[in-house]
Amino acid sequence: MRVSTRGRYGLRAMLELADRNGQSPITLEELAGNLGVSGKYLYSLLNTLKEAGLVVTSRGPGGGFSLSRAPKEINARDVMLAVEGPLCLVECVEDKHTCNKSSECPARATWQNLAKVLETAMREITLESMAKPTKRRITSR
Repeated sequence: MRVSTRGRYGLRAMLELADRNGQSPITLEELAGNLGVSGKYLYSLLNTLKEAGLVVTSRGPGGGFSLSRAPKEINARDVMLAVEGPLCLVECVEDKHTCNKSSECPARATWQNLAKVLETAMREITLESMAKPTKRRITSR
């Protein structure tokens, strides 16, 4: 399994927003600069996160992007599902009709179990838990 660039930058953007939680919104330009990506690419990504209900925007002076909820209420699964789509290791787990061997495949049950384990683990990893080690490293320099 490989997480796409979109997934990696989506999670990094959400961590940047988590670091700013409770402060003023961050502008697209500042966030793009912090992440080292183009504003156009990031805008598309943030729009996807906004449509998923994870990000809110505010207009005007002092406007920008911020989290829709507290970092402890948003998990890695929420973010990855929004930017990557369904979290399945092989297509037949999500839709058994993608393979004509699904009903007799000895490996399908294993793939289903692995998908459950992955989803459970990603639900337990919140933005708050991911951001804490980063904050400790930055403040200890």
